[in-house]
Amino acid sequence: DNTDVETTTVRSGTDLSIAKTSADQVVAGNILTYTIVVKNLGPSNALSVNVTDTLPSAILTPTVNFSSSAGSCAQTNNRILCDIGDMSLGVTDTVVITISGQVNPVASVGSILTNLAEGSTETFDFIATNNASTFDTLVVGIADLGITKAGPATAVAGLDIITYTL
Repeated sequence: DNTDVETTTVRSGTDLSIAKTSADQVVAGNILTYTIVVKNLGPSNALSVNVTDTLPSAILTPTVNFSSSAGSCAQTNNRILCDIGDMSLGVTDTVVITISGQVNPVASVGSILTNLAEGSTETFDFIATNNASTFDTLVVGIADLGITKAGPATAVAGLDIITYTL
């Protein structure tokens, strides 16, 4: 008998990619915006894609914008969960999630706001190291200094000593 049978299971796989951007610095009290780009780099469709974004506690009243016609995002306190659904292969199925919120006006200058976004799919992911993205933003201060100068409106040259008060 010169035959042999080998059974091979072929399973689909993909590479889900999460990338996050934001400002490197923010003034306490100002609005900070995070942008999350979710892509399926293939080679197969990514099934049941979810993205969880955990915002720093210093972000007040966050709002979420979701660019996909399929799926939705829900918010519980500073945790955003986006159920994207299935993502086909290629650039045409890129999802952009934008989250904005005011940085607490009493946030400490010099503190770092760390934001983490994580993605998952039911499809086997060949490269899981790009399924999460962290972004750090430095809280900076702003100085609002003013100066007032006062002195006489007129003076006689050579006779009057002029004194200015700052």
